Amino acid sequence: MNLQKIRSTVLLLLLAATATAQTQPAAKATWKNRVSRVIPVVDSSAKPAVIPADSTLQAILAQLAAAGKIPAYGPYTTDLKRQLPAADIQGILLRHDTIEVEDPVNGAKFIKVMDVPTQMSSVTHWRVIEKWTYDETTGAGKTTILGIAPLVDVYNDYDNSFRGYRSIFWFRWEDVQDIVNAYGRRHKDRDVNRLYLASATGGALDLKEDMPVSIYNTRQAFLADTFGQNAQMVRAEVADTALAELLTRKVLAGTIPAFQLGGNPLKAMPREEVGKGITPSTDTIELIDPVTGVKFQRIVSRDFSYDRITNYKLMLEWKPDMANGEISWRVKAVAPTITIYDDNGKDLGYKVMYWVFYKDYMAAQTKLKMYHPHIDLSTALWDAFFTK
Repeated sequence: MNLQKIRSTVLLLLLAATATAQTQPAAKATWKNRVSRVIPVVDSSAKPAVIPADSTLQAILAQLAAAGKIPAYGPYTTDLKRQLPAADIQGILLRHDTIEVEDPVNGAKFIKVMDVPTQMSSVTHWRVIEKWTYDETTGAGKTTILGIAPLVDVYNDYDNSFRGYRSIFWFRWEDVQDIVNAYGRRHKDRDVNRLYLASATGGALDLKEDMPVSIYNTRQAFLADTFGQNAQMVRAEVADTALAELLTRKVLAGTIPAFQLGGNPLKAMPREEVGKGITPSTDTIELIDPVTGVKFQRIVSRDFSYDRITNYKLMLEWKPDMANGEISWRVKAVAPTITIYDDNGKDLGYKVMYWVFYKDYMAAQTKLKMYHPHIDLSTALWDAFFTK
């Protein structure tokens, strides 16, 4: 084969590979969600500052919307499709109420029209619409802000008790993000980006510092394990191994590394330390002979049991790009946890056994999930974010 034919063959192979890659479907997210959350207008730890009512972010946005400079959308749906005419926005900001008035001199009654402005300075919260996606294969997700609405408090007429919040109108994030970002740079205690990020990640941000590059936090998640009740006439014949036991075996065998919390990056945990955590414990208890009343001591050995370890901690890493209203995040590590009790049997919370990287956890879950499809970190993560 001459050189020209070789070049032609290589070119054809490259073209075929490119065409195949272009026709392959893109990876699909394991789950998606669209939710909204309420965040405060001002950081609760900041000292209250006296600011003119028309200098608040909500007042600035309302004025621009009323002037037709930015679009606003109807308050009662979150699909951000029904754009409000400027006249409607002006009507929301300045409504007309009619009241019956009695003349104190002649007793005549008449109707009076009063202009009642919406007090933007009384807005204490925002509602933010956000879209979440998660890909189980990589453990990575993304959270995107779609819209934002100033809220007013709603109270019952008969006892003035708080009922909840009502949106005044909605803004698409892409229409207002530059204004929000500029306002936040001048007023860090009222920076929507910071207040949203603190709520979404479950952490607190130092208002004196710049926006962090990464945020780390942990969440508790419930994961059903291999144990369970079988149907009356059905008996499982699968040789079950608890998920935590399978992970521990791999750690003790040295096939996957274990870590302990020691900052970022994680600090390596020696295998012998993991072994100590599962070594049977012994307690000395005092007993009384019911016949003679003589007291004596007995040493009780307690074997370590994996069967009921169903709570895990998830270490999450968040990388904010708040200028564009996005947060990229991932599950960095997973840890089985043991419930700790005091001498009186009171639940003291969970103790982490060790941490393993997400990919090593997933390898163990995949092995068990063939026979136990309910063992599913993606569902547990959904619950930790949206239902707990």
